[in-house]
Amino acid sequence: MDDFALELQRYIFKIFWSSTEFALPPYILNSNDAFRNWMTALVTALRRPVTAEATQGITDPEELGRHPAWKVKKWLGHIMHKYFHLYGDPQKARPHLKAFAENFLNNYAGPVTRAMLEVLSWPSQHGITISPRVANLALNYIEQAILPAITYSVIRERIDEFLTEIVFPYMCVNDTDLELWETDPLEYVRKTYDVLEDFYSPRAAACNIVYSLGRLRAERTVIPFLRHLATILNAYASAADGSPQKDAEARRKDGALLAIGHVKDKLLLKSELRENLGVILVHHVQPEFKSKYPFLRARTCWLFGQLVSTDSDIMNNMITPSLQGILGCLSDSDFPVRVQAAVDIRFFLRNNTAKRLIAPELKNLFDHLFRLIDEIDNTYIIATIEELVQRFQNQIPPLANALCMKLAATYLRAASTDDEDEESNLAAVHCLQAIDTVLQSLPQHPSNARIFHSIEPSLAQVFNVMFDVDNMEFFEESLDVLSTFIRASAEQGEISPYLWTIFPKIFEAFETWAIDFADHLLSPIENYISMGTEAFLAGGIGDVSYVEKVVQMVARLWGDQLDDSDADMGTRLAEILMLNCKGRIDGVVTELIQMIIRRLTVAKTNQLRIRLFSNVGCALYYNPALTLRVFSDLGCVQQLFVAWIGNLSMFPRIHDKKTSVVGLSSILTLPAETLPAEVQAGFVEIITSILKLLELIAQQRNEREQEHRRNALELLRESEASRNVEFQDNEDAEDELTSGYRHDYDDSDDFFETEDEGDFDSPLDEVDEVLYFVQSFREVTEVNMRSVMERLDQEQMISLQTFIRTVDEAHRDHQSYHAQQQQAR
Repeated sequence: MDDFALELQRYIFKIFWSSTEFALPPYILNSNDAFRNWMTALVTALRRPVTAEATQGITDPEELGRHPAWKVKKWLGHIMHKYFHLYGDPQKARPHLKAFAENFLNNYAGPVTRAMLEVLSWPSQHGITISPRVANLALNYIEQAILPAITYSVIRERIDEFLTEIVFPYMCVNDTDLELWETDPLEYVRKTYDVLEDFYSPRAAACNIVYSLGRLRAERTVIPFLRHLATILNAYASAADGSPQKDAEARRKDGALLAIGHVKDKLLLKSELRENLGVILVHHVQPEFKSKYPFLRARTCWLFGQLVSTDSDIMNNMITPSLQGILGCLSDSDFPVRVQAAVDIRFFLRNNTAKRLIAPELKNLFDHLFRLIDEIDNTYIIATIEELVQRFQNQIPPLANALCMKLAATYLRAASTDDEDEESNLAAVHCLQAIDTVLQSLPQHPSNARIFHSIEPSLAQVFNVMFDVDNMEFFEESLDVLSTFIRASAEQGEISPYLWTIFPKIFEAFETWAIDFADHLLSPIENYISMGTEAFLAGGIGDVSYVEKVVQMVARLWGDQLDDSDADMGTRLAEILMLNCKGRIDGVVTELIQMIIRRLTVAKTNQLRIRLFSNVGCALYYNPALTLRVFSDLGCVQQLFVAWIGNLSMFPRIHDKKTSVVGLSSILTLPAETLPAEVQAGFVEIITSILKLLELIAQQRNEREQEHRRNALELLRESEASRNVEFQDNEDAEDELTSGYRHDYDDSDDFFETEDEGDFDSPLDEVDEVLYFVQSFREVTEVNMRSVMERLDQEQMISLQTFIRTVDEAHRDHQSYHAQQQQAR
C-alpha cells in the first residue's frame, strides 16, 4: 500500500476516533450492522502487515513512528484501547451502554485481542520493528484484556511465547538506552523518571502486564515464566567475562531483575518461591553492586529498594550488605547509578536496622543528595531528602540551616527555568514541600529559637519572590512554608519583625491577583492572628488597622460577584477573627455581624448557610449581649433563631455543632430581663436544642472512632486479599485496585457528600462543650430554671442530668488528682 493510501486511512481512522471518543453516535450505537462493518475494517487494517522493506533503513524510533504505516497502526491502537476501556466490562458501563458493551465484549474483543497479539509477534516472527508508540498501545490493550475471561482465553493460548518472546524483550535495556546513557546521562535520568515517558513507553506497558498477571493470574503464567528468568540468570553467570555473549546476557539479566521486581509480592507469598528468591538475591543480585555493567549496578539498587519495602524476612540478612551496596553506589562513576541509589535509599529508611546504619552517615548522605540535585532537578531525590528529615527528626536541628539554605537555593534555580520545563517546576514544588517538612520536624523548644533565626535569611529569599505573579505556580506551596514558619517561630518565642513585613503583602496580593488562592491565604493569616494577636491588634497598613483589613477581605469574599464557595472562605476568616480576638474587637464586630446576616439572606447552598449559622454561634460566644442587640436592631431575631435551630440537624461537622452549642450556651449567661422577647419566649427550646446537639456530638465522635477502626481492618483485609487473589482461566478477574472507584453514574454526586472537619486549629478545640454548657446553665436565674425544668420531658431531663453529672464527676476526679499531687510533694 502506497503512502497516499496510508495517509487516507489515517485520516479516516482519526475521524472515526474523534467522532466516537466522547459519545457513540446513534449510527453506531443503534445499528449492529454498522458497528460490525466498522470493526471488521478496523481489525483488518490492524492485522495488515507492515513489511520490513517499507521501513528499511529507519533505525531511529521517533522516525519509525512518523512512517505512515505506523501512524495508521497508532490510531487503530488508540481506538481499540479506548473501546476496551469503555466497553470491555459491561458492569462498569453506563446503564444505557450496557447492551452495547456486552455486544463488544462477546463478539469483538476476542478478535481484537488476537489481532493485537499478532502485531506484537511481528518482531520475533518476522523481524519487523514495531514503532514504540504502537507497541505501547498494543501492550496496554493486552493488560486490560487480562481481566475478562473471554479475552484472557485468547492470551492464554500462547502465554509462554507471549511472555518470553514478546513481553520480556521490552523489559531489557536496549541500544537506544545505552547510547543515551553514554552520550547524555542527564537526559537518560530525566526520561527514566518522567511519568509522561512511562505513559508512552513499551517497557512500562510490559512491566504493567507482568505485574497484573502476577497479581491476578500468576499460577499458570508468571510462575512458569520465572523458570525462564532463572535460565537467563544462569546463562549470564556461565558466560565468559569480556565475551559478546556476556554483554548480551547482561542486557537480558537487566530485564530479568526488572521482571522479578514486578512480581515480588507473589514470590513472597509462597514459601518455596520465597526461598528461591533468597538464593537469587545472594548469588545473582547482590554481587551486581560491583558489576562492570553500570546498568546492572543501577538495576540492583532498584530491586533491593523494591524488596526492602515489603518487610519480608528474606531481607533480614540482606539489609546490611544491600544498604552498604547502595551507599557505595552514591559515589559511582556513572551519574544514572548515583541517582538510582539516591532514589532507592529512601525505601530503606522504614527499616530500623537500616536507620541505625544510616544515622552516622546522615550528613554525608545529605551532601551526596544535594550534589546530585545541583546537577539535575529530580523530584525523587528530593523525596529522599524529605524522608530522611522525617525519619531522623532528632538529628535534624544541627543540619536544619544548611538543609533550608540548599533547598531554598535549589527552589530558586528550578523555579526560574522555562515554564515548559515540567520536571524543574515539579522539583521546585518538592523543594518547598521539603522545606516545610524540615520546619515541622524541629521540636518546640526555646533552644531552637536560634535555629529559626538562622534559617530566616534563607527562607526570606523564597518569601521575597513568592508574591511575584510570575511565581504564581508555586504560590500555594510557598504559603504553606510561610504558614509553617510563622507557627514554628511563634512557638519558639514570637513572630519576627521580618515576618510581619510580609503580612501586608498578603492583603496586597489578595486585592490584586490572588483572590483565587483565598483558601491557602487563610492558613498564614490565621497564624498571624492566633499566634501574634497583640501585634496583629496593634498593627496596620497606613491608617487602616490589620483588623479592618481582615474585615475588608471578608466583605470581598461575601460580595455579590463571588459565588458561595468563595464566601465559605469568608466564614472561616470571620470565625478566625472572632474566636482569636474575643472581647477585643468590639469596634468591628457590629459590622461583621451585620455582614453575616446580609450574606445569610442570599446564600444559595446549604453548606454556606451552615457555615454562616456557625458564624452566628461564634458571634454569640464572642459577646452574646452585643450580638443579640445587633440582631434586635436588624429586626431579625425571630426569623434567625427559627432558621438556625430548625437547621441544626443538617450540620454535618462536629465543629459546626460545637459553635452552635457555645453560642447558644452563651445566651444562658445573660440576665433574663436583658434578652429580646423572642429569645425569652424560646428559652426552653434553646436549651433542648443544646441538649440535642451535645448528644449528636457524642454520637458522632463515637461513630467516627468506630469507623476509623473498621477502615483500618478493611484496609488490612483488602491488602491481604489483593496479594492472595488468584483467578481461574475461565472466570473474569476483578481488579481490586480500581473496583473501589466503581459507582453508579446516576448517584455520582454522593461521592462528594462526605464529612469534612477541615484541617485547621481553633480556639474552640480547647473548650469542652459539655462543661461550657453546664457552667452557663448554672447561671440561669431561679425563675427561668424552674420554667425550664417544668417544660422538659423525661428524656430531656435525663439527658440534662447526665451532662451535669459528667461535669461534676470530672471536677471531683480533677480535685482528687490535684490533692494526691500535693500530698506527693
